Amino acid sequence: MVRDPLPNYNELIDMYNALYDQNEVPYAPECRRTKHYARWIHCNLPPGARILDVGCGRGDILKALLGMGYEAEGTEVASCLLEPGGDLEGLPVRIESVLDLDDEAIYDAVICSDVLEHLLTVDDVKDAYARLCRASKKCVLISAGFKQSSHRFNGKKHRLHFVIEDIYWWMSLFEAICKTKWVGVRKHSILIFGEKKCDM
Repeated sequence: MVRDPLPNYNELIDMYNALYDQNEVPYAPECRRTKHYARWIHCNLPPGARILDVGCGRGDILKALLGMGYEAEGTEVASCLLEPGGDLEGLPVRIESVLDLDDEAIYDAVICSDVLEHLLTVDDVKDAYARLCRASKKCVLISAGFKQSSHRFNGKKHRLHFVIEDIYWWMSLFEAICKTKWVGVRKHSILIFGEKKCDM
């Protein structure tokens, strides 16, 4: 059991910068998950559609979409990834948290993969959902882990997931703002792809 006190967001960003900078992020790029996103986007939006990948990490989904001819861009809080030699160097990525996202209906689709469970509170997750929906004109695609995750770094175990809810909770939150079109459940995470409701 990890019993660290809840960090603040500045501490959390510092930790992820350190993890990425020292190549200590405890999971490899998930090629299968990237393929799910790319396939669904390909089937539902034409090349040239504008797509935002919020919390794009090392940029696996972003790079795939750019390669398919989409006008894709990303946001990320770990600024070290945009520095010379970083995984995001030269890519259309800006430093921004999902909680600062303030775009309104300018993207054809918004992706948020494995970000929401890293937020500190349920209220933050609900706020993030609303911001993702506002930024999209049509499609919202998310994935979230529903198991606890931690990583030992600098001699200490750190929590990585703070909002731990079951798949039904994630589904109900999504369906309050979007029409679900596809759901995938893996061992520790859920993927939900859908379309923004007309009244949002």
